[in-house]
Amino acid sequence: MWSPAAARTWPELIGSTDPSAEMIDTTRGRVIRSASMGVFPASVGTTEVLGSHLGHWIRSLVVVVVLGLIAQGVRPALGANFGSAGTPGTGGTTNGVWLTPNATWTVAEVGLVARFEAGLDATLTVDYVPTDLFVVENWNVPSCTGSSGYDLCVFDNNYGDNGVYGWNVCAGFVNGTHPTQVCTMDWVRFNLFFPTNNNQKRTLACHEVGHSVGLRHPDDGTNTTSCMNYDWSNLSLTGHDKSHINATY
Repeated sequence: MWSPAAARTWPELIGSTDPSAEMIDTTRGRVIRSASMGVFPASVGTTEVLGSHLGHWIRSLVVVVVLGLIAQGVRPALGANFGSAGTPGTGGTTNGVWLTPNATWTVAEVGLVARFEAGLDATLTVDYVPTDLFVVENWNVPSCTGSSGYDLCVFDNNYGDNGVYGWNVCAGFVNGTHPTQVCTMDWVRFNLFFPTNNNQKRTLACHEVGHSVGLRHPDDGTNTTSCMNYDWSNLSLTGHDKSHINATY
């Protein structure tokens, strides 16, 4: 969650109430676009796979190994600024952090305004594609429900003077217990009531999206240059953040 109230530097407290396919490149970090890739209905708009096929198979193998360890009760080590927290539900502005089900991470942009769409695209490509997540981005999605198959749905709207710029909630089902609880579908909401410039939209997107894959606030005073910290000037994840993601997915 990101609130304008506390110092206006960007506070956000966990638990606060307040067919024609155009292949551009298959190397990691580039994109493959198509109107429909056979995974989602064509009506949802454009699908963009951010990452390579080779990387996908490698990461899939890693996922199998990690899931096997999890089944045996072994999980990657969690740091103080990583791991799930919060109560599921979409009411109010209660913020939370959850793990996503697996490394194939499907993100839906539900009618975002142009600048928030650009900010989300930028952070997914620059910050999350270089991790072990296999990012599939879906544009112009008309709606997002539990049956739509998305791991993360991103909305923007004028939610009024509710005290927050953006927040993340678990709109799906949860499995397990904190700090390794998995949510089957996260919702990130950006509040258009509060004006933000393009860089702030990028930072806000990086931050709220991070909560949907297990990144918390680095409240211990470390990792100060991360977008997960309380500073509008931090546009991106750090290597520390990415190491947490890679150890989990």
